[in-house]
Amino acid sequence: MIQEEQRRTMTLGLTLGLVAAFAYGTTQFLAQKLVTETASPLVTVAFGLLFGTLLLGTINHRRLLEISKTPKKAWVYMTAVGVTSIGGPILVFTALSMSPLILVSPLTAVNPLIALILSRLFLRSLEHISVRIVGGALMVVLGAILVVAGRV
Repeated sequence: MIQEEQRRTMTLGLTLGLVAAFAYGTTQFLAQKLVTETASPLVTVAFGLLFGTLLLGTINHRRLLEISKTPKKAWVYMTAVGVTSIGGPILVFTALSMSPLILVSPLTAVNPLIALILSRLFLRSLEHISVRIVGGALMVVLGAILVVAGRV
């Protein structure tokens, strides 16, 4: 019974990951169109994050009241999440204003390797990183290199 529940949870997590990939890909496509035809990367990021924040606040407004119970140490991590969450889109949208989507997007796809390295360094007790996972991450990076090298 517990294994079945774990399998369902894992399947849901992987499904959500694929939906997130679709969302990120769609975001980059829309951003490419905006930053090359309409608005600057910073304006595009600002409006995207504004509407995202409003949507998230609407969906999650009850949980926002729990923020006063958040430990002080968590605020450091939440701040880091905020900075990197803003930095990534700013850099990606700026890159999209200068380079084709088909080159920028594969480069941003190396983020699993970054996540893997950070997990290994900081989350050893929470994450098990196997040779298969490392191999998969390296294949993603190699694929990105091949796509970019084939176009430059």
